[in-house]
Amino acid sequence: MTITKGEFTQFSLNARRQMLKEFGNYVCEIIVGKKSISIFKIHGFYVELVFNEASKKVERIQPIQNLNMITVYQQLAE
Repeated sequence: MTITKGEFTQFSLNARRQMLKEFGNYVCEIIVGKKSISIFKIHGFYVELVFNEASKKVERIQPIQNLNMITVYQQLAE
């Protein structure tokens, strides 16, 4: 099964999280204040998962539109 970015965004937050768990490849994670941003690659595109450490909840899971951000995230994670 292969999906596009547009199809990915049509799923609920919980379904997106499950897809990342099953099919996503972890790339890196950075901490910004009380939020952790995890980057995954799935079906040929990158996705950011933003988790609020204070509330212990996932705030959003969305495809990354600007591929230059992947390099920025990876550099910050080092």
